[in-house]
Amino acid sequence: MKLQKLISALSLVGIVLVLPGTAWAWTYTPASTEDVVSAPHLSADGKYMVVLNDVKKKTFDQVLFFNTGSNKPAWTYSPTEMTVSSDISGNGKYVAAVGSKIWLFKKESNRPVWSVKAPQGVIDAVSLNTAGNRMAIGDRSSTVRLYSTASSKGPSNPGMSVRARTAS
Repeated sequence: MKLQKLISALSLVGIVLVLPGTAWAWTYTPASTEDVVSAPHLSADGKYMVVLNDVKKKTFDQVLFFNTGSNKPAWTYSPTEMTVSSDISGNGKYVAAVGSKIWLFKKESNRPVWSVKAPQGVIDAVSLNTAGNRMAIGDRSSTVRLYSTASSKGPSNPGMSVRARTAS
């Protein structure tokens, strides 16, 4: 799998993109030493990457989108709501971010295709499929939801909603 050919590593001072058998391809270090980058996700072919940047002077994490040929973000999105997690579709065409809202972006722009309020509380996790037409989200009420992302107005009705149960 091509994803295994590129490995991204995370540190408190920045992102390091590593190519197997070589030294790192490049590094990204935030502008402030107080900022923390986290949760790097690569497209399946390794051409694109999304990370969150916890900017200490701002209330909410930024979403950074990279073309991995450069250590400078292709775009940055600074939300006005809490951001907890992000993902990129396997084909690299779509980026999702979640928290108190759900955002969907196309790789070409930091302007969301759509954004909607989280269905219940805060969304903690998101995963996009390879084509970017399905999104799974997990929230703090132990519910996992599967959505279609095809609508230009937000995720369509969940194809599945499962509430986790604890073993007794």
